Amino acid sequence: MSQPPPAPRSRRPMALGLRLGLGFVLVLVPLLFVVLLAGARLREMQQVSADLVTHGMPRLLAMQELVEHAQGHGAAMAALLTAPRSEREHLYPALDAESAAMDRLMAALAAPPAASPTASPARSPGAALAAVDEARHRYRAVFAEVGERLEAGDASGAAALFTASGRPSLEALMQQARALRAQEQRLLTARQAEMAERISQAEWQLAVLSLAALGLAGLLAWRSTTGITRPMLRLADMARRLAAGDYNARTDLRATREIERVATALNGMADAVAARDAEVGRIAFVDATTGLPNRAAIRRHLGAQADSGRAVIVLDLARLSAVNDVMGYESGNRLLRAAADHLLQVADGAHRGSDSGHDGEHWQLGCLGGGVFVLAGRGVDSEAVQTKAETLTRASSLVLGPDTGSVDLQFVAGLALSTPIDTTGSAADADRLLRDAEQAVGAAKASHRTWSWHRADDPAQRQRQLNLLGGLRRAAAKGELQMWLQPKWPCVSQLHGASQIEGFEALVRWRHPQWGWISPAEFVPFAERAGHVGLITDAMLSMALAQLAVWRPTHPAWHIAVNVSTADLLDPGFDQRVRRIATQAGAPLHRLRLEITESRLMQDADRVLEVMCRMREAGVRWSIDDFGTGYSSLAYLQRLPVDELKIDRSFVTEVDLDDTRARLLRTIVDLARSLQLKVTAEGVERPEELSLLADAGCDCVQGYLLGRPMPAADAATFTAPATAASPAVGATALRSASALP
Repeated sequence: MSQPPPAPRSRRPMALGLRLGLGFVLVLVPLLFVVLLAGARLREMQQVSADLVTHGMPRLLAMQELVEHAQGHGAAMAALLTAPRSEREHLYPALDAESAAMDRLMAALAAPPAASPTASPARSPGAALAAVDEARHRYRAVFAEVGERLEAGDASGAAALFTASGRPSLEALMQQARALRAQEQRLLTARQAEMAERISQAEWQLAVLSLAALGLAGLLAWRSTTGITRPMLRLADMARRLAAGDYNARTDLRATREIERVATALNGMADAVAARDAEVGRIAFVDATTGLPNRAAIRRHLGAQADSGRAVIVLDLARLSAVNDVMGYESGNRLLRAAADHLLQVADGAHRGSDSGHDGEHWQLGCLGGGVFVLAGRGVDSEAVQTKAETLTRASSLVLGPDTGSVDLQFVAGLALSTPIDTTGSAADADRLLRDAEQAVGAAKASHRTWSWHRADDPAQRQRQLNLLGGLRRAAAKGELQMWLQPKWPCVSQLHGASQIEGFEALVRWRHPQWGWISPAEFVPFAERAGHVGLITDAMLSMALAQLAVWRPTHPAWHIAVNVSTADLLDPGFDQRVRRIATQAGAPLHRLRLEITESRLMQDADRVLEVMCRMREAGVRWSIDDFGTGYSSLAYLQRLPVDELKIDRSFVTEVDLDDTRARLLRTIVDLARSLQLKVTAEGVERPEELSLLADAGCDCVQGYLLGRPMPAADAATFTAPATAASPAVGATALRSASALP
């Protein structure tokens, strides 16, 4: 079988520089011809002009002089014939001079002209000049014979001879001289006409060559322009298509080598950009650790569905932080990958980045990051979603490696199901489903359950929270935020009926001009999540320090405790701001006590410790609030510059009714004692609780039994019930205080 002939090799395009160079050469050649022709014609004109000046005009003048000298000789001859003998001797020199002049002129005319490329052959001595010379010799012969007769004394014979022969010879000489002059004039005229013709021809030749050069230049310019601009426009169009996202745009231009190189570079760039775009797309929609679809991919998956059977199960992996802290982040990543594989096995019908399933259910597993997984479903109902969540949240063990052993795998799930009004399939609906499921995870954790359904919030309540957040700055500036104080009492003194206040805890209250009193539980957590809690902290610090300055003369031992957040302590200028407020108010910093919860202390322990130490050096006292609800270690507590430990109300409420809780409370008090910390119990509402706390060795107490929060103006005159330890009186006091905010 014969092989097909090889494809002809395509001719390599010419380089742009070579093409432009050849074009310029082709344009310069006609221009060079124009210059050379113009130079040649100019040289001819110069030579002709020089020939006229050096040869033509002198010859013409010589011929004119020859005629004049012939006339002069004839006149002298006539005078000689009529002059007396005594005067003849004076006339001979004039005749000789005229004859010599004619000889000289004839010799000059007879001499050959200098070599000249433009000299005419007619200028050499010819028939006309020979005729003049012959007439001159005849006239000279007659003149000689007339002279001899005059010398012989035959004046009449001489006159007769001159009249008969001399005068006709003279006339013939003059006629031949005039004919020679006329011939020379005609030759000069013809030469001028010939030169004019050559000039005219040169003008036409120059015009034609100039037009040809212009035409060739225009043609080359057009070819160069179209050969460069058109490919460049195509390349620019390709670049615009690439910029618009059309990464399939390609070109095969081969106009010039430079254009070919640019086209090749653009094609290579398109390939590289397309590859990077594909990689970016993969990265943008795939979690790097687990290889599962990420939040953006899940949003796109949910947004592409427009039915009411869409569901989202968000799964928060417990103990991931502990694995990262103890085993390292690499072990944490292995745990995430193992958890992803486990979920793929347990979640029947779920796939990586797939939309397939069985029995009408379609599930897609994804990872939202930070140990949070998501299972997005379509065509499911609430029962199927709940069953799936129960299956996924069953605890199991995973082996991460030979050196790490097994890790208990536990998920907390949040469930959300689309409603009939969420059927547009928009990205906003997908975001709402994900947000609802994430909020349900928080609800499940708060209720200590493994899973929880999302409970729809009241839209009016959401709008209220947004309005509160927007008005918080205005409230702080206009004094709508108020400081209420709850007293702290020495435990033993209250047990024995004494009324000596230890200090106060400052509690924020907001009196809204439209909605009246607003509970701190409604706006403080929302402000913390939005990053605006610093407004509340600064307002409370200003009011507390101002109140301490007022009490300084009358109650110098009282202190006020203000709650702060981790965000406040992570602010680099927080300690300087507290010092400035104290200086402006004229308040002693050693009477200010700052409270921070145990759980917040553990969020960024090292940075928080640094700020606490700086403020402790300035005189500020520190308290750990809600102790027992966090996860702090004894080793870390020993490092903290704290003076007080406040036991959370969950350990105090009805502690007298449970021996186990009573032993736990005594243990906490003993722990604080070992760390040399003052112990304050919160939430004391019953005399029995107060009695047990005093027996356990608690230093201070606060709660509704001893005094509800009150305006700062009423704090100085407030005294606890004298019989607070009596159950009956304590209950009465609690009921009477229930009307206070």
